Amino acid sequence: MVSRPPDIILLVSDDVNVHIMNKSSCPHIQSLASSGHSFSQAYNYGGSSGAVCQSSRLQMLYGKPWDSLGEAGLPFPAKLQQQGYDTFATGKWHSGRGLFDECFSSWNQVFFGGMMSGKSTIEGRDESSVLGIRKPGGIFSQSLIQFLNSRTETSSPCFSYVGFTEPHDPLRDIKPFSDVNVATLPPNFLPDHPFSFGYRKHRDEKLMKRPLSKKILLKRIHKYMTMVSYLDQCIGNIIASIRRPTIVIFTTDNGINMGSHGLLGKQNLYQESIRVPLSITALAGAKLPLASSTGQLVYLHDIFGTILDIAIPEYQNVRSLLNPGNHRVFLRCRFKSEIYCVIQENFKLIYYSIPKRYQLFDLEKDPYEKKALSLKKHADIVKSLKKLIRK
Repeated sequence: MVSRPPDIILLVSDDVNVHIMNKSSCPHIQSLASSGHSFSQAYNYGGSSGAVCQSSRLQMLYGKPWDSLGEAGLPFPAKLQQQGYDTFATGKWHSGRGLFDECFSSWNQVFFGGMMSGKSTIEGRDESSVLGIRKPGGIFSQSLIQFLNSRTETSSPCFSYVGFTEPHDPLRDIKPFSDVNVATLPPNFLPDHPFSFGYRKHRDEKLMKRPLSKKILLKRIHKYMTMVSYLDQCIGNIIASIRRPTIVIFTTDNGINMGSHGLLGKQNLYQESIRVPLSITALAGAKLPLASSTGQLVYLHDIFGTILDIAIPEYQNVRSLLNPGNHRVFLRCRFKSEIYCVIQENFKLIYYSIPKRYQLFDLEKDPYEKKALSLKKHADIVKSLKKLIRK
């Protein structure tokens, strides 16, 4: 008798800074990482506009960088439907209504937009829309829990997508978590970025004046941490409701700066912006290869091949995070046509097109990218990385 494929849940948070998340109170997220496959060097390829999250989410759906989506084929939820999966969505959807309808056979409580505000609308399938939600994560997690509770032992396997809006701004202090989080300035804090590369034109960078006030920034970081903890609580509620064998994937669409390098946004290629949390965990009797923590270079959009690998083992020509043979020796990222970077081993080279400028970092010795290395003293490394940066 052929066993039924496991259910799959993809939990996508919004603008999670890995460094701050690791200092926040988030036991459920940490438990997923420690008991499953955890990827410490996972990266978002980048964005085609200031709305980096839009590019990031499309890349996950199609398994390709945003500059290679010309003939993308079917998004993975549509492929899962072809294999008999029911597909469900709740939360933030930033990729258009037509694509949404192609991906999901059922849904409830969906925010069709990019950034939530007090006037935002959450659309419900069977009930009136909800306006001005202060804690949307609770609405979205409860929507998924209701869907999971409707499943029986004989129901088809299902794929569920939850697009959280936390901890994306507007930042707010979620009181139950104020006392368990202590905000500190990032170790690479600067009052302003040391050189101009056009960053001040972006919306995120206009949230505070320069030079950045340490006092105001600490308040923002503390609010951010309480939102991370609230996100964690919502995820814990989801985990507690799982009854059928399920694979849970947790990640975020992109990172964000919170005063690091004198920046507040994600429209750059520093680690705070492109490095993302990523874990894959088997729950309720589901099976995966032996859990491990790995530092191999992976892309966020490798989720595409991984989900297909879990659901359709015979599926070919995909790069799965669960296949240790599918590793990269280097990794490139790109923001529009303005900034490029390449990471190989412990070195990272960033190229700014306006003005033309390079930065070289040793991520092993300087994980916070606090001091760029001399290009002249490391000429051979720079030459080698330059060949890869737009390859």
